[in-house]
Amino acid sequence: MKAFTTTAKLPKEFYVLTATSITLFLATQTTQPILSLYIIQKGATTFELGIIISLLSFVAIAAKIPLGMLAERIGRWPIIPVVAIGQTISLLLYSIAPNHTWFYPIRIFHALILAAFAPTALTITQDLAPPNKRGTTMGTFLTSIGVAATFGPFLCTFSL
Repeated sequence: MKAFTTTAKLPKEFYVLTATSITLFLATQTTQPILSLYIIQKGATTFELGIIISLLSFVAIAAKIPLGMLAERIGRWPIIPVVAIGQTISLLLYSIAPNHTWFYPIRIFHALILAAFAPTALTITQDLAPPNKRGTTMGTFLTSIGVAATFGPFLCTFSL
């Protein structure tokens, strides 16, 4: 059985995309453990909190296909800076929300940002991967999301 040996190197764009993924998801995951408390502090009831928190998932599910088609139409790489700017704006909006009703449109906006990133980034990763390293490349990229999901809540512990 031949050992897996390849000299194909990943392009620098892959590492830029991976770093972008880490920072994007790290920002979201760092606030995730305390977001519910913050929304309740702004006046939401338990029922409203459930709706506000679940909006991100519902909107992201509904938006991934249309946003993926949009990325195919306008190009994949232009989506990445738009997502980075949108993530910054959404986190800023969370911080300045005067009451809980603001969280409905903020969560929808945030969901659209995350939904635009996921399929686009996965497609770019597949395009950048050498044919004989697709599994390794996808595993490396998806690990970036796992790193953010692990360290984000940990970083949140220092904010309390």
